[in-house]
Amino acid sequence: MVAYELATVLAPFLAVYGLLSSWGRHVGKQTIRFAAALAFALYLFAVIYVTGIGTLYDLLRLGFEVRMREVNLVPFSGGISLGFALNVALFAPLGFLLPLFWRRVRSVLPVVSFGFAFSLLIELSQLANHRTTDVNDLVANTLGTLLGFAVFTLYLTLSRKSKTSRPSALYGLHAASAPIFAPRTARNWAALGEPSIYLFAMLAGHFLLFNEYDFAGMLYGF
Repeated sequence: MVAYELATVLAPFLAVYGLLSSWGRHVGKQTIRFAAALAFALYLFAVIYVTGIGTLYDLLRLGFEVRMREVNLVPFSGGISLGFALNVALFAPLGFLLPLFWRRVRSVLPVVSFGFAFSLLIELSQLANHRTTDVNDLVANTLGTLLGFAVFTLYLTLSRKSKTSRPSALYGLHAASAPIFAPRTARNWAALGEPSIYLFAMLAGHFLLFNEYDFAGMLYGF
């Protein structure tokens, strides 16, 4: 089942990466190296797998109905739970990987906004499969992205001081470096284009192609 779910997100990712690479060669723009892009895609899949986002087939099977008992819009109404901490940990790698692989994204607001948007899409999709849509998860995931960015900032500062690590050489990052907390510019936001395309392609693939119940029925004969 995991292999099938992975295929529904990796297939669109590979297709999009190939298209972007081909387009980039024609217009003189470069995508990040495949190994880095694949690592980012595998992390996104891990988040999709753990959070259990809704699909088209959930909508067809269950119908669309907003049940208020499955929606929490009041932050910290039940206090801070272990789940909150786990959600922070789940999104911390995102805040680290985005500026690591895309140097022009090295500004706090674009990185945190990406984490917020990803989390919001997850929470909204869970209306389709009647999992809990919780504002606390949105807050935790956004904080996790911010925490990951802070860790990356520390990592980069130590790397520059020691001069023993060069992320651009390791991961094929092609854009010029920018100060971590520099004022945000259009270039910082534009640099989110490539990772955003990967994210939306993978979410669309999962939404349209992952049919858990019918696949299980074929696999186990029920």
